[in-house]
Amino acid sequence: MARLDALPEPSETGPATRWLLARVRAAFAADDLAHAGATCVRLAALAPDDPAWRPTCWEVALEVAGDRATAMVA
Repeated sequence: MARLDALPEPSETGPATRWLLARVRAAFAADDLAHAGATCVRLAALAPDDPAWRPTCWEVALEVAGDRATAMVA
């Protein structure tokens, strides 16, 4: 995570989406669910119509909520 945090966020939507998705996956793998969830919120704001990030963020939401009925992805 430290290496990803040290890199500047790309300014174009496509590369920024891929970069943020990599951050979500790294945070999730490190069991940093708060960081992963916050990054998912940024992804939703940056690329709301891009379906690429939704499965990963749904998985994060399920882990955070612990209950499928209360899990929500923006």
